[in-house]
Amino acid sequence: MIIKNMMRDAHTIKSKSSVKQAAVHMTDRGSNVLIIEEEGKIKGIVTNTDIVAHIATRDVLAKDIAIEDIMVQKVITIDENEDVEKAADLMGKYKIQKIPVTSEGALVGIIIAEDILSDFEERRKLFVIRETVIETYKIMQADPKAEDEHILEEIRKVKDYSGMHGIEVNLFAVQEGTVLVAYKYFKENPKADLKKTVEYIEDNYLELLTKYTEYD
Repeated sequence: MIIKNMMRDAHTIKSKSSVKQAAVHMTDRGSNVLIIEEEGKIKGIVTNTDIVAHIATRDVLAKDIAIEDIMVQKVITIDENEDVEKAADLMGKYKIQKIPVTSEGALVGIIIAEDILSDFEERRKLFVIRETVIETYKIMQADPKAEDEHILEEIRKVKDYSGMHGIEVNLFAVQEGTVLVAYKYFKENPKADLKKTVEYIEDNYLELLTKYTEYD
């Protein structure tokens, strides 16, 4: 995925603004990062963590501290047409979680680690759903009398996701749920096309899981 399809809106502030103004700006916009921009050029970046750290360690009021005094001046940026994986590499290399996004040098947005991780986990989830539907189909074709518990056991002999948890996705549970969904679906539709079924279950996984769980 390219960055411009994932990036968020970037919020900016002037370098002479106070830390208090920056904090209010963040609160009003529901953001925890601001880009310092002057005459169309990125001059720095500041996060809510930077603000808290400087206020806690300095005997000065937030209204008396200028953003330019606490901002990070060496800003890593990335072009909107680059791949998300490159942004992830930069975050790992420089130990950062937010990168301003540019187009022909101009600020157009920001990409954050949380969004990249969520996208990665969603793709892992879809992969597990896809491969589990296919394996369930194969087992049911070879043994039409196989029950869903047996199918799950057979699949986990090859691919066991126990203990693999992300921020939002429990792949072990996704695998178990997909076996149930695929098993029930193929029982109801024994002549279903495999490719179309995979796509259908990917697109409607939660709805189908709720439907078949209610049946049990």
